[in-house]
Amino acid sequence: MNIPYEMQEATEKLLEKRSILNIRNCVSSICERYNNDSGHGKVLVKNEEEAVSYAISRMPGTFGAVKSAAEAVREALEPFWEEHRDMIPKTLTDVGSGTGAAVWAIDSCFELEKINCLERENAMIEIGKHMLSYGDEVMKNATWIREDAAKEGERRNMSADLVTASYIMNELKPEDRDSFLKLLWDLSEKMIILLEPGTKIGFRNISYAREFFIDKGAKVVAPCTHSSPCPLGKDDWCHFSCRMQRSKVQKFVKGGDAPYEDEKFSYVAVLKDAGYDSGEGSRIIRHPVISKGCVELKTCSVSGCEEFKVTSRDKALFKTARKAEWGDRWERADHLDDR
Repeated sequence: MNIPYEMQEATEKLLEKRSILNIRNCVSSICERYNNDSGHGKVLVKNEEEAVSYAISRMPGTFGAVKSAAEAVREALEPFWEEHRDMIPKTLTDVGSGTGAAVWAIDSCFELEKINCLERENAMIEIGKHMLSYGDEVMKNATWIREDAAKEGERRNMSADLVTASYIMNELKPEDRDSFLKLLWDLSEKMIILLEPGTKIGFRNISYAREFFIDKGAKVVAPCTHSSPCPLGKDDWCHFSCRMQRSKVQKFVKGGDAPYEDEKFSYVAVLKDAGYDSGEGSRIIRHPVISKGCVELKTCSVSGCEEFKVTSRDKALFKTARKAEWGDRWERADHLDDR
């Protein structure tokens, strides 16, 4: 996946009159801070130079993860939207917007009419405004609100059809999780999409949020094809991945030679409408293992997690399985050959 040309152009503009070596040093400092201080509610990006470094190093991965999640949501909801056109989101509030990566991703998937960005750090807001100024008219006119998602605030006129938040719960103190999730719930008119890193800790946060929203009456849209308790064992976790192309600048500041990076993420999307029915089906939650005459899949559905094989004896199903990718929905429930 590539980031939009306009987003790349905005990033390149940030590099003018700045030392690329200094940006690389800032990226290293930010990474160390995230590794050591996440989960304590501390400020992790402290000034404009660090905000620029964050935008260059992290925006592509966040964009790819949010876009991947949003596309899965669209796929799941399109049949529902045929009869419920009023449930298609037109407005967005992005909580913890940072430099605006999630806004770019959501705007590329939905025809938005209004965008609110909630962010606590002035430096991130200023760089975020610059980045969105290269987008369409809705992004250019986004409303930025300086507010800490972990604290109480007035938050007037910030509700929206769709509320998103990415990579925030892992930064919060554990005692702030409920107030943060309640904020997302209260701001959302129709839907919430929440992302966290694709790690055991990130998945635990997503699982906690999933149960929180279900208890409020929400229906899970993605990645789960059901709103029943998660069937994964306590030592297992569910995550997905998207491959993002790296620019020369990204390769330099992140100290890597590969022309791409794989962004791993966990997420949950819920709908605040009791009339939604996810129907049947499952989702592939691991890389398919393809060998001669056989594809091994691991899926998750309302009936639990299942590992099975699809062989070339079932030509139609085998053809579908060979094209299947990690994260895809798997609609065929009557697979028979697990030998």
